[in-house]
Amino acid sequence: MKDRSPVFRSYSDLFDFNKFDDKSAQAWCNKGHDLKNMKRYEEAIAAYDRVIQLDPKAAHAWCFKGDVLANLKRYEEAIASYDHGIQLDPENKYLWLGKGKTFVNLNRYEEVIAAFDRAIQLDPQNPFIWTNKGEALANLKHYDEAIIAYDCSIRLYPQLYDSASSHAWVKKGESLANLKRYEEAIAACDRATQLAPKSPFIWEDKGDVLTDLKHYDEAIAAYNRAIQLNPDNTIAWLKKGIVLVLIHKYEEAIDCYDRALKIDTIDIDPNDIDANDILYKKLMDAILNNIPKPQLSIKFDLPQLWFGESVKATILIENCGNGKANDIKISFSDDFQIRGIKPLNLDAGAITTLDFGISPLSKGKLPFETIVICRNEYGVEYKQTNEFWIDVIERMNHEKPIQTEIHISGENVHVGDSNQTNITDSVLVRSQIETANSKEKPVCTDCGEEISSNSKWCSNCGNQLK
Repeated sequence: MKDRSPVFRSYSDLFDFNKFDDKSAQAWCNKGHDLKNMKRYEEAIAAYDRVIQLDPKAAHAWCFKGDVLANLKRYEEAIASYDHGIQLDPENKYLWLGKGKTFVNLNRYEEVIAAFDRAIQLDPQNPFIWTNKGEALANLKHYDEAIIAYDCSIRLYPQLYDSASSHAWVKKGESLANLKRYEEAIAACDRATQLAPKSPFIWEDKGDVLTDLKHYDEAIAAYNRAIQLNPDNTIAWLKKGIVLVLIHKYEEAIDCYDRALKIDTIDIDPNDIDANDILYKKLMDAILNNIPKPQLSIKFDLPQLWFGESVKATILIENCGNGKANDIKISFSDDFQIRGIKPLNLDAGAITTLDFGISPLSKGKLPFETIVICRNEYGVEYKQTNEFWIDVIERMNHEKPIQTEIHISGENVHVGDSNQTNITDSVLVRSQIETANSKEKPVCTDCGEEISSNSKWCSNCGNQLK
């Protein structure tokens, strides 16, 4: 006989084994419930559609289908499904309740309240509906009306199920806090945790109220209790991290973020963002916007280089931020060969210089890009890019010849290089230069008259020159 595992891998196995009646609307409805519980939502919708085919008046099937569509965040389709059911059975409170809860996800709170009011007309003794209405009123900032709804919910819960009213108590505390009735708000939260001391969600909600009241140490204690009751409570970890940022305990806040990530990673799909994803972003933004962070200013002034020649250059680095920059690493454009760069650290407000060798590998007016990466003392990485421009030209053999100029001052003569715009150390005496520049002229041996160097006879006495 074929061995069957107690955990069925497919519903075909389950329903073959139980002799599933394909023509039974109730059987398909049960199948839809089971598929929904397994989060096989598309198959659950198909099952409820089969119920509707078999029983077109089955308003409850439209309600169940709407619930699954809401789980898939297909809210408009969910509302349409509830409306189909309401047309068939307008007295069905669950259809009105489902419709109201779906409007909450669309932030259409006026329609939320209208739907919940209709559900309350159909079942005025249902405390759950009153609590939902209170939350919708609070979202509209109608806090006084919200408190009335919460009080109705609290009164309707039987004494035996006092713990079930804890949610209404803590939500009442939130509205009281928004009305600045702080003592009453704290008392309401205390009552909630008295009624449900082992509910991580009530402790989490209490932490929210205490955070709004700026009672940060007590808020952290409440979140810690929620985490103790459920260590995998991602939201409690993230909310605790946000409070830790507010009291400047950044390292502990980062630890909360990391702990939450180990439990539930961030969903990068922008069309499927849940409360966890929003809190991840809120915490990370709070950390990045509040922790001491470095801000490096780079100054570099080397407008021209010779192609293929290596020179020494200097970068000035200033940390203008309020946090230390650790392990500063600088990389440069591929058009330049760089030597001698080493990582360094720089305190907030400090300035330093960094010497290195630079040799251009291309010609022309080139962008000299510097990419600077560093970390703050909490390990958060920062990256910035700076761009300078350098003219890289090729040195020619005849380029910049030395042009000598003579500057005479008194008896001293200074020989200077006009290209370098400075005077060399060469100094001569004027008489030496005059002697060097003069030539001796011939004279007649008889009369002493100066004669031309090319003449053979003295023009004064007629003497023949030898």
